[in-house]
Amino acid sequence: MMLYGLAAVLMGSAVAAAPGDSPKPLPPPPLPPEIRTRAPSEAFVVDGSGVSIRAFRIVLMGVEVLDRRQQCQRGGRFEACGQYAARRLASLIQGKDVACAIAGEIAQSNVLFGRCAAGGVDLAQVLVDEGLAVGVRGTVYGASSLQACLARRGAWAGSFESPWTVRARAQGNAVAPKLLGAGAKTPCAVSLKG
Repeated sequence: MMLYGLAAVLMGSAVAAAPGDSPKPLPPPPLPPEIRTRAPSEAFVVDGSGVSIRAFRIVLMGVEVLDRRQQCQRGGRFEACGQYAARRLASLIQGKDVACAIAGEIAQSNVLFGRCAAGGVDLAQVLVDEGLAVGVRGTVYGASSLQACLARRGAWAGSFESPWTVRARAQGNAVAPKLLGAGAKTPCAVSLKG
């Protein structure tokens, strides 16, 4: 009962400090600097581009992971490379503790972005090195993406549409296809999206 009275006094004093003013909305709580699993079973892949830990959805920062619906063309046949990227991400976190250093929140989405590691291994780096994600120019993953392209690893061995145009079209935006990989006119020239 005493706690209730103290809360009422504190709330009353806050209102009394500004009589006649309408209450201002409180600012959002600060982002946690890091989110980590308390048990390996707490992390799972939401889509190919990130992980979920408890109630937090975290997109991997600095990379464009192949979209789950994305197909790649290799040797004249199409492959579900987006599904492969999602399965690879799931295999990287399975049974491991996952920690994500949070860098920010995507506006009006309740989705965070950051750098995530499972068992100490940088998830985005593995996906870029294996040709399952495109490193963004100016990030630590940009040069690795170029190396994966030159070595024709993963999706770079054939041709594929850029993940950002696949996602934009899936959201109903009219976007011209941007072809990447060995089948493109300049295979590695646009691999470092800016």
